[in-house]
Amino acid sequence: MDFNDLPFFDNHTHSLDNREGDITTARFLSHYYHGSNDLFEQGGAEASGMSDTLQSHLKDMGVVHTLVANLADLYGCPPSIGDIVAERNRRTRGGVLPYAKFLYKDANIVGTVLDSDRPVGQEVVDSIPCKVHRLYQMDKRLFALMKTRGSYGALKTALLDGVAEGISSGAYSGVKSHLSELYTNDISPCGDTDGERSYQAARAGDKNAMQQVYSAILTSVMVLCKELDTNIHIHTGITGMSSVDGDPKINGVVKFGLPTVSDPLLLAPFLRNPDFRHTKIVLLHGGYPWMRGLAILAHMFPNVYADMSATLPWASFALDQYFEEILAYAPHSKIILGTGQHGVPETAWLGARIAKQSLKRVLAKAVKNNLICGEQAENTARKVLYLNAQTLFGS
Repeated sequence: MDFNDLPFFDNHTHSLDNREGDITTARFLSHYYHGSNDLFEQGGAEASGMSDTLQSHLKDMGVVHTLVANLADLYGCPPSIGDIVAERNRRTRGGVLPYAKFLYKDANIVGTVLDSDRPVGQEVVDSIPCKVHRLYQMDKRLFALMKTRGSYGALKTALLDGVAEGISSGAYSGVKSHLSELYTNDISPCGDTDGERSYQAARAGDKNAMQQVYSAILTSVMVLCKELDTNIHIHTGITGMSSVDGDPKINGVVKFGLPTVSDPLLLAPFLRNPDFRHTKIVLLHGGYPWMRGLAILAHMFPNVYADMSATLPWASFALDQYFEEILAYAPHSKIILGTGQHGVPETAWLGARIAKQSLKRVLAKAVKNNLICGEQAENTARKVLYLNAQTLFGS
């Protein structure tokens, strides 16, 4: 079995930065770090950078070792971060986009799902050299509307109208919710009555009231997604410092979510709501580090899909283990791969490359142990690498 030439569909990525051509080693490595900076502005109000000590540790992250090894193989240069960055800068002198096209062609990346709050426009789509599907940023729109809508009913109508218009126009192919970053996956089902009762307190900044409003709106959006035959992507698992109490990132609204409430299994009671039993739900980031829980949810709920975009390529040394965990329990027809790429195109390229390598090892082992036959293994690889996502997005 050899999957290197198979297509790859990246289910979760962020915008590429065409300015990231002549890049420093520290800047390059920062794209693979999800932690906290340790240099602060005067007064300690905002993180502004990384100390030499922190930078010295970044080059020893597992994902960076894997990146260096694979880029050295591609470039034909020594496997050192200095040589890698020097060669990268040489190759990007003609611009980042031509270089990105080279990487995407090498990894045969045929599609991506873009999670970005930048306005719809060709300058965003054209920065990624493959077919792009965009997600509607539910949270950003919700918090903006709360500043101008005096009643819960007005808020709900405006938000749902925006979602419907975005999906129906073809500008967006799905919806994104940052549920666990903002609040908790242990969310209580709420209806419009709860939303109306809590709305004014939520506008005044009450966290518990805001969570009630969010739950009610999320429920309505998920029902609408079923009616529109589109999918909703819900943040689960841990992606570094994105879940830290008191971190205002979305229209100035505080992210109250903590890593302890990001376990996807906490969503099970909420997902049992019969009103969105047929809504296509993508649980993002592999539920990392709760891979088994994610696999169980994909097994239990016919409408739940498992995305692996915090394991791929970030948990590179353990990728075989995570593929085994999820293939063991989740239907192979509901596993999709994302890379969480942001800023630089090497992330998507690396994710595609090592996913194919890992699947080859894992499936070959399964064939050897008589857990699957060769033809089944080939079909599973195609489904996981690209067919499941293409089916989900109708492309």
